[in-house]
Amino acid sequence: EQLATLHQKEQNVFSGLPPLESNVACNVIHQYISTTSSFLNSFIADTNASHGGIDHKLTVLEKQMALLESKIASIPDLMPEEKESDEVSSAEEHKMEGNEIGDKGQKESDN
Repeated sequence: EQLATLHQKEQNVFSGLPPLESNVACNVIHQYISTTSSFLNSFIADTNASHGGIDHKLTVLEKQMALLESKIASIPDLMPEEKESDEVSSAEEHKMEGNEIGDKGQKESDN
């Protein structure tokens, strides 16, 4: 209904006007395409520059993190709790593996 009303208004406004000349219509379309293309090219250039800056910052950050990790790793006995918890975890894993093997052996003997 609204579309029909809008179409009727267009007919009332533009029915008395002659159509645009083809060269004028082509110039308008050419200008629109040219302006849009220029905008998109500048937008892409700005985006690429921004991404380049971010990429550089990430590279620097990765190098700094690697340096800090190596410095922390070179400090002996920095976190002894981790070593103890790692030893306990590995001991528990060995026990669990032993239980699995024992369970398999028990199942096989049950058969």
